[in-house]
Amino acid sequence: FASWGLLFWYYQEIIYATAFDEDKLPRASLGGFFGFYEFIWKIVKSVYTIIIVLLAVGLPYLLMYLFFWATGFNWPAVLYILLFVGFFLLPMAILNVAVGRDLTLLRPDYLLIPILRAFMPYMVTVLYMSAAFFLQSQASQFAGQDPAAAAGHLALNLVAQILVFIAMRSIGLFARHYSCHLPW
Repeated sequence: FASWGLLFWYYQEIIYATAFDEDKLPRASLGGFFGFYEFIWKIVKSVYTIIIVLLAVGLPYLLMYLFFWATGFNWPAVLYILLFVGFFLLPMAILNVAVGRDLTLLRPDYLLIPILRAFMPYMVTVLYMSAAFFLQSQASQFAGQDPAAAAGHLALNLVAQILVFIAMRSIGLFARHYSCHLPW
């Protein structure tokens, strides 16, 4: 929980710093006077934020899945399309929350207007995010393998994290260069 919370927090910091003309990775300052409490708060807040973002972009999928489950319909093409749409909207939802620092920016119009006005640049962020997610899905964790296999899995996880950092930078660069299309 703590490691994912800190990763999500740092991803948001990368996007925020990049959006406001900082061309290096942000400094990871985890504490202050109340160091431990600030540390725990950053973890809880970032995990809560990413859960809300995932729920917001995945809500149509969840509602349709529950509808199909309740009625007995089986139409997987609709579910796949809604899953793809949610994944497609994910970078913009993360951008709105990371740069705007407000969960109320997850409105559909705030997600769709910038995408429609700058579609091809947004596709670059989606492709980076897709590559990062695909590579992360291929990277398994250590499960008692021999040391060479464990080293290979660790290397793949590290490469996946580098690709995620590049994806977060691309989201921040989209915000920097196309902020005129952000309706908020």
